[in-house]
Amino acid sequence: MTVRGLFKYFFAVFGFAAIVMAVVLYLDTASFMKEAVSGQGVLENVRERRMDEKTVCEWVVRFRTEDGRPIEFSTRAGTRCAGARIGDAMPILYPPARPAEARVDDFFALWGGSIIGGLIGPVFLLIGGIWIAAGRRKRRRVAVLKREGRRIETELERVEHVTSMKMQYRHPYRVVTRGRDPLSGDSRRFLSDYLWYDPSPYLQDVSVPVFIGRDDPRRYHMDLSFLPGAPK
Repeated sequence: MTVRGLFKYFFAVFGFAAIVMAVVLYLDTASFMKEAVSGQGVLENVRERRMDEKTVCEWVVRFRTEDGRPIEFSTRAGTRCAGARIGDAMPILYPPARPAEARVDDFFALWGGSIIGGLIGPVFLLIGGIWIAAGRRKRRRVAVLKREGRRIETELERVEHVTSMKMQYRHPYRVVTRGRDPLSGDSRRFLSDYLWYDPSPYLQDVSVPVFIGRDDPRRYHMDLSFLPGAPK
């Protein structure tokens, strides 16, 4: 399987993982909210770090529990460095039994991870699932054509470089052949699936088999399984 062929599985796996992450984060936050109480903290420090060419901020917040114990915790604040000043009041939430697990009382800080995962996860999973299903459906169609269709031999007309399509900075190739339709007797052209390398050196002085549907000649498959790296 080619690297491009793995993309569909990457989409599906990434989407599933994002959904799982969203559910885990949601359950964790929901459990935290059930036992958390409100409090007021003070921004003690803002730490800046470089990550992926971006400045990421970490807030250090200090507060006192209901029984007067001083607690300090840190929380990542994304790129919101300019909007926070040392000494600012910070609404916080914390479980009384575990005050060191306090969090800033901010909607996105509490629920942002589960929202993002819940939005992008289904999209990636749907794209990957449709892509995988389409590939399997195509393989079944090709298998039926090879088993039940009419086989004809066609001659190479040309190899097209399809510049109207691009993936990973590359344009695919497509084989164009010509043969005689067994039903009408007319000469017609046939187009191959896209190839990601130039197959011209392997098509010299060879005929190219094409399988045509017996009931519907518009359905056909050009068999290029003899090419290097082609699916058999």
